[in-house]
Amino acid sequence: MKKERRRFVRLDMTTRVKWKNITDPNVRMSLITDPLQDISAGGLRLMAYQPLELGDELDLEIALPANNLITARGKVVWIKEFTQASEAQSKIYQAGVEFIEIEDKDKELINKMVFQFRTLYLK
Repeated sequence: MKKERRRFVRLDMTTRVKWKNITDPNVRMSLITDPLQDISAGGLRLMAYQPLELGDELDLEIALPANNLITARGKVVWIKEFTQASEAQSKIYQAGVEFIEIEDKDKELINKMVFQFRTLYLK
């Protein structure tokens, strides 16, 4: 039997997250908006259209339901690269981002949202 490694319960949700890669101080990139695929109090899974590397640190702005906007800093802990089946053959990066700086109130807000939605959909 495979043991579950996650420490936090995740919620599959589709919303937008704004992020900025801050690992390279020479990068003068404004916030990029990409889809968020799931979230927990420990991190999120992001679909990025810009390349990411393991260990990259990201400043994040996450829009949650009920007009809740949270900010956090995260670190890329895994990446999967996909090629879009289109004329341009562009790349998409699915990335696991672990929160390394997040306010306790924001972590609590995510936990509350995750358990509320899971309770609604698991009835």
